[in-house]
Amino acid sequence: LWTREGSLIATLNGHSWGCHAVQFSPDGNILVTASYDGTAKLWTSKGTLITALDGHSGSVKAMQFRAPTATPWPPPVTTAPPSSGHLGI
Repeated sequence: LWTREGSLIATLNGHSWGCHAVQFSPDGNILVTASYDGTAKLWTSKGTLITALDGHSGSVKAMQFRAPTATPWPPPVTTAPPSSGHLGI
């Protein structure tokens, strides 16, 4: 991990294999690495490991930060009242 000027900030040690991708969060405070070893890891912008997301059945090839919204995800489950027979098809 380097500054824009090219100075080394930190070496991100923790994956047992190489990485497919690296992405910074929109605010630049967190980055995520996706690895051939089947994990994704979240890091601070200073290179400190936050957490490892493991349990994938194969290599992690992509990831994406979700932009904050007012709508929670997943959306809450609601039970709609029975319709009058119209299926909306």
